[in-house]
Amino acid sequence: MVRVRYVAKGVYTNGPRPCVCKWFKTGAVYEDTYFEKDLKAVDKAQEIIDAWNALNISNTIHLNRPEVWVFDRDSRRPGQKTLTEPFINNYTKFNSNSGWACSTDGWCEVMQALSHFSYHRSGGQLVLCDLQGGMLSRGRGAVLTDPVIMSRSRSYGVTHLGPDGISTFFARHSCSRCCQAHWTQPRNTAVHYQLSSCTTMEMGTEWHLNGGGGQRCCYGDAIYEDDEEDHYNSDSSDGQSW
Repeated sequence: MVRVRYVAKGVYTNGPRPCVCKWFKTGAVYEDTYFEKDLKAVDKAQEIIDAWNALNISNTIHLNRPEVWVFDRDSRRPGQKTLTEPFINNYTKFNSNSGWACSTDGWCEVMQALSHFSYHRSGGQLVLCDLQGGMLSRGRGAVLTDPVIMSRSRSYGVTHLGPDGISTFFARHSCSRCCQAHWTQPRNTAVHYQLSSCTTMEMGTEWHLNGGGGQRCCYGDAIYEDDEEDHYNSDSSDGQSW
């Protein structure tokens, strides 16, 4: 696995509540571009999730929206930009962008259906996948983080595997009881990527320019990545833990 970014658990100082901070390894990518694409994927995912929630197929699905913050000048990483968001308890990986899925009960079935629904709703243009997060207490639903949007236009970052990714996802997809019969699927599917529970990514031009080799690799599950910094105090008025 090629590790492209670090993740550290921290605490919002205004609260306090646990948070997660994510930043790219120096020289691995152009961080401004990739932060922008991460947030673009979150916006599209929120649009899809809102439409899903309106169907009342499952309990409500929420989505963490990260904010771009900067390390203080007196920290060990002065000026380093991070994506910061509330920490999710009971973390679970539901599916991946290569078509892997967890067991076929409960929320795993819901998330597979959400991915299928995203393809249908977009007219076959994209798939929301690599769904991961946690279940909320007292029947309040689930919360997701780090969504991947695989699109035919390839406009959502290195984890969007394009038409081959969409084809691979549906080659391995089995409809759950939450899927609806009229939802569309690709007519012809084929496997182009190795099955993996972690996030598959394709390194392209930007990776080459920063000293890496063009390759397919796995992007580790965000919450579980380790780093030497395991605590980060952050000021926030609206941070929350799920």
